Amino acid sequence: MEETLFSFATHSLCVCVWTSAEFRSRLMFITRLVFTIALSLTGLAALAGFSPLHLIADAMAQSASDVTKPVSLPEMALGPANASVTITEYASMTCSHCAAFNANVFPKIKSEYIDTGKVRYVFREFPLDSKAAVASMLARCIAKDDAGKYFAVIDMMFKKLDEWSLPADPLQGFLRVFATLGFIRQAIRR
Repeated sequence: MEETLFSFATHSLCVCVWTSAEFRSRLMFITRLVFTIALSLTGLAALAGFSPLHLIADAMAQSASDVTKPVSLPEMALGPANASVTITEYASMTCSHCAAFNANVFPKIKSEYIDTGKVRYVFREFPLDSKAAVASMLARCIAKDDAGKYFAVIDMMFKKLDEWSLPADPLQGFLRVFATLGFIRQAIRR
């Protein structure tokens, strides 16, 4: 049994009765019409020289070496600079998956590949929220370009993720976590 859909016109007491199949075909017509108009406008824009394709071509023109270059912050890396393999991790300090990787996978990579000189490991911050950005900045400030100290702070922050990222007042969470490292409130607030 087919559904019946009603359409009422307010100004001229006109009632249109469509079956659900007719409604779907009219809906498809609107979709095709919108698609055709969009395609036509895209074609006209391309003819006028406003093609977005050059943006895609520019992105495709980047090589792997372009992407791996550090941008503004000094790289935080472990392992020899001349290693034949470089692993670059982009992580957010508030990401539970990143914390799980740090706890379960990274120690194995470090012992088997980084510590043996086979791999260079580069950590890049990719903050997904303001708490992650603050945590990344604090780690860099505490480490002062010392990669060993930096990775110790990152490890500790991932291990205590719930203690500093979940409280309603994240500053108090940071203060509690960094107090375990021997920092006093005045040093953290500076």
